[in-house]
Amino acid sequence: FGAVKRHIKYKHTGEKPFTCSICQMNFTEKCKLNQHTRTHTGEKPFQCDICLKGFGQSFQLKVHMYNHHEGK
Repeated sequence: FGAVKRHIKYKHTGEKPFTCSICQMNFTEKCKLNQHTRTHTGEKPFQCDICLKGFGQSFQLKVHMYNHHEGK
């Protein structure tokens, strides 16, 4: 039931309580703020095990694996 409340609060009221301290951009979820913050810090916690290239978001690594390492 908590997830429904959060959904209503953020998606239907427009409330964005999580603010980037660097650029003041606002987000509905803390995890989205954390992803965004990596664009400022350059942190790349998701690393390819094959070529060691780093990525800021997990989906970027998945796309990389599919495109460059035949989905391994």
